Amino acid sequence: MKIVLKNNLTLQIVWLFFFLNNIGFVFQSGITTTRVVMFASLFSCILLGRLKSVDAKSLYLIFLVLVLSAFNFLVSLYGDVDSTQFSRLVHFALYSIVGAIVYVSLFNDEALFHKAVIGATLIQVFFVFVTYSSPAANNIIFSYVYVSHNFLESLGRAPGLSSSGGATLSVIISLGAFSIVRLSMLEKHGWFIPTMLIIIFSQVLVGRTGLLLSIFALCMLLIYSDLNIRTIILTILGLILSQLILLDYIKSNEQFMAYTKNWAESSLTGSDGTISALIDMGIKEMDTMAFIIGTGQVATPDGYNASGSDVGYVQTFYAMGLLGVVFYMALLLFLYSFYKKTNKSFYFLVLLFLPFVAEIKEPFIFKYMIVFYVFISLIHGREKLNEASNNSQ
Repeated sequence: MKIVLKNNLTLQIVWLFFFLNNIGFVFQSGITTTRVVMFASLFSCILLGRLKSVDAKSLYLIFLVLVLSAFNFLVSLYGDVDSTQFSRLVHFALYSIVGAIVYVSLFNDEALFHKAVIGATLIQVFFVFVTYSSPAANNIIFSYVYVSHNFLESLGRAPGLSSSGGATLSVIISLGAFSIVRLSMLEKHGWFIPTMLIIIFSQVLVGRTGLLLSIFALCMLLIYSDLNIRTIILTILGLILSQLILLDYIKSNEQFMAYTKNWAESSLTGSDGTISALIDMGIKEMDTMAFIIGTGQVATPDGYNASGSDVGYVQTFYAMGLLGVVFYMALLLFLYSFYKKTNKSFYFLVLLFLPFVAEIKEPFIFKYMIVFYVFISLIHGREKLNEASNNSQ
């Protein structure tokens, strides 16, 4: 049973696609693919007896997060405000930490993990292109899939097969780009750069945050890849094929020319004010007690952002005060404890800080999947170093 699970790439691709994309359904938005996969896998791990060797550091972090969540819930209850931050903390412990432990317990192979992430990413890229170009497909897909965004009203960006869309979806897709980088350090294949370019191209239709992360991953790939003749030829052929099949269609697409092109260009020029808006998003005035323990509030009763900021750190500090700083520091130290047991390459250093850099834009750490990915990658990096050390003895 264990061998079948470990070596089944298709199963891992399906597992990661549904777990990472957190798809909800119209008939019951509370039922998401992430929850179904998580609880089914956790049950399987318990049934197979695979959770006996959980790292003590993971248990300490889970315990700390749950204590902080319970305290934050009391603050929210006392202040008669929403319990969004409490929910964020609980789901972070469940999906980001327990989810990673469950996945590694079932599928403990580094190369297959990154291949599965790439496979899951390419499935989503396919849906990005479909949902961008076909209103008929959207009508079918989103008659079943729950969405909390306005992409269906104005498809300036592609919603993909997702209940999130936008920046969150773009960050999830960018994980496939980073997996290509890591896989290029383990194996040599000619499809790495063409696949990376496909991912980057899809990001133009989804979100700027993931686009910038994917471009950065491409720069890393150029460092770690051997640019042999075969790779160069495949890349050129891929670009020519894209020109023939996709680019001409997109240029004639009124939607692209009217909205997406300007939107993509503004990510470089900052003409839409995104960067300046982030800089201006400071922390609201808070009294001494709120500064220490937070207000407990993330959203106002009418659904608006209570902190007045998109920045993840600001939202968390407004809701948790200095306890939010404790959370971020604990997470950084936790991930660093795994990083320092890897070969400390530039790749792992980038992964270590990836969640904290992304948090500047939005509370991506509390969208769970980025820490899930980084945690698993660092676990595998530690095991790879241990294997190399044992082989050298």
